[in-house]
Amino acid sequence: MTESASARPGILPQLRSGLLDAPAVLLRMSGRSWFWFLAYIGLSGLLLLVCALLIGAREQAIEQAILDFLFPEDWHVVLKFVISFAFSSQAKEVVSNLVLFLSLTLVSIIFFWAKEFLSQWIERDMQKTGSDEADPVKWRDNALWFEALEEIKWTLLGLALMCVTLWIGHDVAAWRQTVASILSYFVLIFSTAVNFIAPPMQRRGMRYNQVIGAIFERPLESLGFGAAMALPQVLILHVLNAASLSIGMTLVLLFSVNILFVAWSAAAGTVLGVKLVHEAAERRPFGWFARVGTALSTIAVLAVFGWLGAKLAVALKDKTQILKCRYDVSWSEVDFQKPDLTGLLGGEIEVGVRLPMTVENPTEWPVKLEQNRLALVDGDAVIAETRLSALEVPPMGKVETILDLKAKLRAGSLLEGASLNPAEWGLVLYIDLDGMDFPVPLMADN
Repeated sequence: MTESASARPGILPQLRSGLLDAPAVLLRMSGRSWFWFLAYIGLSGLLLLVCALLIGAREQAIEQAILDFLFPEDWHVVLKFVISFAFSSQAKEVVSNLVLFLSLTLVSIIFFWAKEFLSQWIERDMQKTGSDEADPVKWRDNALWFEALEEIKWTLLGLALMCVTLWIGHDVAAWRQTVASILSYFVLIFSTAVNFIAPPMQRRGMRYNQVIGAIFERPLESLGFGAAMALPQVLILHVLNAASLSIGMTLVLLFSVNILFVAWSAAAGTVLGVKLVHEAAERRPFGWFARVGTALSTIAVLAVFGWLGAKLAVALKDKTQILKCRYDVSWSEVDFQKPDLTGLLGGEIEVGVRLPMTVENPTEWPVKLEQNRLALVDGDAVIAETRLSALEVPPMGKVETILDLKAKLRAGSLLEGASLNPAEWGLVLYIDLDGMDFPVPLMADN
């Protein structure tokens, strides 16, 4: 057993250090540390609150100006739909954690130098109070460009992790939404821990693979700290969403809390970072081969997601009229045909279902609906699938059609909570976009 492993703290000492001792650094800070703490709050506050006020006051104008600057006018509807669908298809937890992750990333990458000064003075305070690990003599005089490069590298890696999370959650399947929610919490907590624990190690010339290795050497301590700093913000964001405030007021209140926790995390993270210096030093930094491999993998993930987004936008451009239509199923007129009992011994019954659906075209152009796939869903289970018959909807008009489906109802599904009530079902239209099925929930199951 190595010296490090034998000296590893137990569960309770790790939790106490990450949840109590590190956050309590505010009670032990010197005047100079408080100066940089308040400066960090001031700089972060200036950035985030100005953004919140601008978005609250000029949300539509800012959105339109960005679209006008970057894209031709006939692309605007497509891009708005893609962005709207990308977020509306995600679980609320994923979107909330993404907002907090982006605000944390924005502050960290712009004001990394202020975070570094605050961290330096916290470590000096620790040295004065007798900490053996705190030793400014061991610091390296890193150039400003080097520190900026390290922040950029971690930002890109964090964005790649969040992109994977969004891809997993971009589906109507309940299990994928659950996995994405859990992963989004992990990415937020893990990013908070790495971002604010890293500075003392980076001052000693250590790389991110050493920082991450040290974090997982004492995971309850490190991730406990990340949770203590991140989860209260998640809770406050959910409270603000429930309060039905304007977007400007919501962002002002959210960013005010976010600013306080960012500065607090920078101070508390330094305490843990200094404690973990020994664990990080025991690990070898990645060689050039591993560094290049990690960089290429990160760039590849971001490039793939950028390519998929561009491909989706191009394919959607020709089908925007379909997406503008309104689809309404009259559940009270659903007709169940005589069930086929031949599959009863196998635990399922096939029932013919006829659904009257009205398609309304609110645009001034005719809409042609191709034979896109249509799925009747109950939660995570697909009850039935069919092809939407090709039809044309006149401008500002409505067309009624009948959907004939063969629904397979499993006895096991009923025991698992599936419903026989059609009002509890949902309808998902899958539009074929250059070989890729693009799900559009016409009506979600309750």
